[in-house]
Amino acid sequence: MGAKVSDTQSVIQATIDRVDLFSPWPDEVKSELCAAAELWTFSKGEVVLQAGEPAHSVVVIVEGSLVNERIYANGKHMMTAVLRPGWPLKVPAVLNGLGLPFGLTARVDSLVLFIPRQKFLDIVNSRIELLQKVTMFIGLQYQQDMVSLQLRTMASLECQFALLMIFHAQDAAHLIDEDRTVSKTRVLDVTQEEFASMLGCSRQKINVIMKQMERDGLIERHG
Repeated sequence: MGAKVSDTQSVIQATIDRVDLFSPWPDEVKSELCAAAELWTFSKGEVVLQAGEPAHSVVVIVEGSLVNERIYANGKHMMTAVLRPGWPLKVPAVLNGLGLPFGLTARVDSLVLFIPRQKFLDIVNSRIELLQKVTMFIGLQYQQDMVSLQLRTMASLECQFALLMIFHAQDAAHLIDEDRTVSKTRVLDVTQEEFASMLGCSRQKINVIMKQMERDGLIERHG
């Protein structure tokens, strides 16, 4: 599944430099990451990492988007999020060496960067200051995950859905001019089916909630 892309050092370098975790690292360390990293393309629906298997790499989305999900033997799947470019994925699993609780699947045609697990471990384990940064990154990520989990279990389905919409609308925000007029609107492209998968309910239920939110003036839908 997927296809390796060759002659891509400039793309790899630019991607490493954009990742907040890696950008402040010493140039010689980033050069090591770049030399070991690989770029792969995945078509929509292709599995990038399989749930249950050990994480072989830190993953960074370069272009496109992935879904974090677990697919069961009966064909059903549970999705937790739509993932966008720039955030290093599966870092905790790379460190602990355990099986992935959730895998990654290409949501659209995507370009993905892999940093091999052993190279990543060799670097962070040999530099205490980098290991500290990675540990802090994981701690902040777990804290965010715990807040998200608490909000989802304590709030109503309507509130959970609203929170998910806010989270996934970060890349689809209204850009406001100084005179408070909307200058540009980007489309929130997460589907009702995807929201339903993240919340463990039916698409029809999400549609009912959206219609009520629209009647209440909380959202607008076009097309």
